[in-house]
Order: sequence, then structure tokens, then C-alpha cells
Amino acid sequence: MSADGTILVLGDTKSVTIYDAASYKPLQQFADFGTDIFLSHNGRILSVIKSVKWGGQDLTITLWDTLTGTLIAETDKPLRAQAITPLIIYPSNYKTDMKLNYDGRLLAVAYLDGSIRLWDLLTNREVAVLKGHTSAVSSIQFSPDGTKLYSASGDGTVRQWGLPD
Repeated sequence: MSADGTILVLGDTKSVTIYDAASYKPLQQFADFGTDIFLSHNGRILSVIKSVKWGGQDLTITLWDTLTGTLIAETDKPLRAQAITPLIIYPSNYKTDMKLNYDGRLLAVAYLDGSIRLWDLLTNREVAVLKGHTSAVSSIQFSPDGTKLYSASGDGTVRQWGLPD
């Protein structure tokens, strides 16, 4: 659901549908479904991450404009694990939470080892690795103005992180 509560996103094995949250009227439908679906804070961008090979070895990412239903960006070929490390679930370091920032460009991924990785979805590049927790990161959240990321951990701490430009 969007931060303002006006847009609802639901998916099944064949598609993702954007609904008006008040009337449940479908607004857009995307013939795209993935292992992880994220709605940007402002509700304008839908990100779909999907495995195209068993075991999550190859991933593709598509970004959709929720108002027009048009494709904004997509990876031109499957991304290998070495190229998109923060999105792969490794047996020793499972992801615990994932969030998109306000404009849908930056993806934050939290891990059991206490780290958080930031990924620029439009350039398909990891832009930062945030380390400071000594236990699994249980929850992450972007600030409303998009300049900070907050994280909570099993070590009993809450941290505020500055974000790269």
C-alpha cells in the first residue's frame, strides 16, 4: 500500500494489479510478477524483482509507472549474482527486510549479518554498504524526505544513516 493509503498493490502468479484503496477499483494491471514487489513511497513506481533461473541465480528488475502503466526501466539481460549481490538470498546471510525510497530508485536490503546494502535500480549498481549493527537488522525505513534510512536490529539499537546523493 502507498504511504498515503490511496493505492493498493496485489499480485498473483500471473500479474500485479494496482487498485484504488478506497473503491478497490483496478487502476493498472501489469503482466509481470516476481519474487519481490515494491511500491515506492509516493505510489508512482512499482518495482518487480524476479528470478529467471531456479535458485535465484539470475534476476531481472522492472520499474513501472503506476499511473500510466508504462515501463520506465528494466534490466536488458538477467543479472548474475556477482553483479547484484544485495538481492540474492545466500544461505548464510538471508535478507530480512527490503524497502524502496520515495522516488523508487533506491532499494535498501537488510541482512542477518547486520549489514544494509543500497542499490540504485536505474543504474543496476550497489551504491553503499552500511555496517554498524552487531546482530540481524530486523527492520528498515526511509525518512519521508528521502535523506535518511533508519534501521532496527536484534542488538537492541536503532540507527540513522545518511544516504548517498
